[in-house]
Amino acid sequence: MLFAHFGEITWQHTFLSASAAEAHAAVVENSDPFAAQLLALIMGLSTIVVFRVASDVYIERRRVPVAGTIARLIDTEIVPVARQIASSWELSERMDEALADQAAGSGTAPSSLGRSLQFGRFAGALAVLRARQLIDDDAAAAALHTGGREAEACTRIWARLVATQP
Repeated sequence: MLFAHFGEITWQHTFLSASAAEAHAAVVENSDPFAAQLLALIMGLSTIVVFRVASDVYIERRRVPVAGTIARLIDTEIVPVARQIASSWELSERMDEALADQAAGSGTAPSSLGRSLQFGRFAGALAVLRARQLIDDDAAAAALHTGGREAEACTRIWARLVATQP
């Protein structure tokens, strides 16, 4: 089956992203850890929604899903769908702004909550790759190295994140 592990991998990424975003908000940004965690969960939910809608359209049209097309749809639609979910849940403007910060080429500097969400999603992706033995600890550490005052905090967050993995 073409996408047999999509849900499992997406949940793993979502869980790890939420953990990392929460820690980053608390330790690095002195922001709202609960909001960062919730936003990472919403991004994961929106990934599943976009995937399901795209899959349903392929099935309806009796076509074989094309992985590249679905990946592009997820890349372009995840933020708008996440913002729609947040709006329907009547989340704050600050949380909507953090979601908007996730759009590629938004042109503005991300908010502190947006930075925590970005870090969480990036660290979560690295942790999934590491757990699936597609990268090693050295490659993950190199990718996470941000320099400055954040480097040590990010290293501690990473150590906690990977401690939860087998």
